[in-house]
Order: sequence, then structure tokens, then C-alpha cells
Amino acid sequence: MSNEWTHGFCAVPPCSLACESCFCLCVVFGRTHERSRGNIEPESVNLACLCYTVGCITGFFPLILCIERQRIRKQYGIEGGVCGDCWGSACCMGNVLVQAELETVARAQNPAAAPQEPYQTVDAMRYAAQ
Repeated sequence: MSNEWTHGFCAVPPCSLACESCFCLCVVFGRTHERSRGNIEPESVNLACLCYTVGCITGFFPLILCIERQRIRKQYGIEGGVCGDCWGSACCMGNVLVQAELETVARAQNPAAAPQEPYQTVDAMRYAAQ
């Protein structure tokens, strides 16, 4: 996969995800967080969901969402910057949540799309020229 998001910032999600991102943001956030950590079938309510809920109550949800978006970008090698993450998280949190969810679903379904680290030789395996 390229260094771009699989789905655009204004991607049209399935109806169920659109409803969840409008009314149950913490559930979408929690699922996305767990899926990006390797849990293919995450629970609907988890610790990340509860942390996001606390962030909503205290007003720190844009910061939490910005950090998660940055982490997902770095994990999958997606181009972008902190400014875009912050603006998107503060102004269009529904779009950021949907984009992150669609991205983690796409990458979980196609693990070969995740960036691979090049092979590193171990010193003990190197042949010393004579």
C-alpha cells in the first residue's frame, strides 16, 4: 500500500459506522484503538473507550484523538503532519474517527499492506572475507 490513507477524510462509511460515529464516538474510538494494536475482533466497550469518554467529559477528547491519529499514521507509514492531525481532531472528529476505523479495518483484512521492515542481518551470520 502507498503512504496515503486507504479512505479519504470525507469517505462515506457504512450506515452502521456512520451512526456509531455520530452517537457512540467512544465505541468507535475504542474499537479502532484495539484493532490498530492487533486485536482483530475488539470488544465494543474497552479501556480505550472509557478513556475517550473521560476525555469527552473533561474536554481533552481532541488531544486524545490527535495522538491516536498520529500513532496510526506512524504505524502504517502514512504521510501527514501534526497540524493536520490536530485540526482534523479538533474540528472534524467524526471524520477522523471514521477514517481511522476504515483504515484499521482495511489494514487488518490485508496484513501484507502494512509496511514491512527490511531484513537485518545479525553480526554472527556475516561472512568475514579472508
